[in-house]
Formats: sequence, structure tokens, C-alpha cells
Amino acid sequence: MATNTDQQKKSREDADAVENFSKRYYDILDTRRHNVDKFYQAQAKLIWNGIEINGQTEIAKHLVALPPTKHHIYALDFFPMKG
Repeated sequence: MATNTDQQKKSREDADAVENFSKRYYDILDTRRHNVDKFYQAQAKLIWNGIEINGQTEIAKHLVALPPTKHHIYALDFFPMKG
């Protein structure tokens, strides 16, 4: 059974992973959008403003075609999943 200290350590590690992923994803989206496909699996599905986009290639095409962006992350939230 995990101790409270173990749970806190795991929670911090999870929070760091979420933060690192988010920073990497939005940096790619803002500066090297042509590489965004690497964040999606071949059979991924994205719902964008109610439009369903299927597959890594189609998702990348859609995102690359969007106007330039500059994201600023002010807060993140995550919920650990048991499993």
C-alpha cells in the first residue's frame, strides 16, 4: 500500500509530466507546426469546433492550415487515473 509521501511524490511526477507535455505540444504548435503529427497516433481522432478529424495525417493537415498562434499557459489541471 502506498504511503501518503509516495502518493505525493507520484502526484508531483504526474504534474511535471503534464506540464512538460503541454509546453512541448504548444511550442511545436506555435513554432514548428509541421511536426505536430508526432503527437498523434495513426488512428487518432480530434474533434475541433464540432468537426471530427480522423487519423494522424488528417489532424496534422488541419492544424498546419490554421492561422499562426502564440500560446501562453497560465494554469494546468490533471486528474490521476487508477489503473
